[in-house]
Amino acid sequence: MNCMIRIYRAFTVLTISISCLLTRSLVYLMDRDHRITRTLGTLDGGSSDAEFQSAGGVAFDPESGLLYAIDIYNHRVQAFSSDDGRFVGKFGSYGKAPGGLSNPEAIAIDGKRSHIVVADTANHRVQVRSLTDEFRLVFEVGQQGKGPLEFCNPTGVAIDSERDRILVVDCFNNRIQVLSAIDGTFLSEFGSDGDQ
Repeated sequence: MNCMIRIYRAFTVLTISISCLLTRSLVYLMDRDHRITRTLGTLDGGSSDAEFQSAGGVAFDPESGLLYAIDIYNHRVQAFSSDDGRFVGKFGSYGKAPGGLSNPEAIAIDGKRSHIVVADTANHRVQVRSLTDEFRLVFEVGQQGKGPLEFCNPTGVAIDSERDRILVVDCFNNRIQVLSAIDGTFLSEFGSDGDQ
């Protein structure tokens, strides 16, 4: 079972994925008192709009009021209204070519540039897409490896808007890579394999 929680000023989001023979995933929206106000997805899972085959990371865009949720095994990102939970759109499909996704796991919103950043985990890269231009691919960086701008299953992304940076959890390389949020160039890295 995987569980992820994000806390925003107006609400909390909890995603729960249970993998057995079937993958079942739900995204719960909760109020400030941690009462469930909406449920996104179905217990049976699926590939239709508003269904998940393993919900992953979520991100809230305060500008639009939309909640974006990763749908890992359907290789896409779905968008929902944070007011009523209504499905409003999606982007992504399986592929290795530019713009394709393969088991994405995490997303973050770069509100300064109106971008959404996606950890395209099984493609070993990071995608940056426009929130204002139909999710147009702005740039993507990475390939499998151990050097700068090379990843081995990136599983997390975060935005440092004050310094115009994207931080990428490079899971199996045991490090964080720091990229420019402007054009994706490599800036630095920290972390290493260790026993502590």
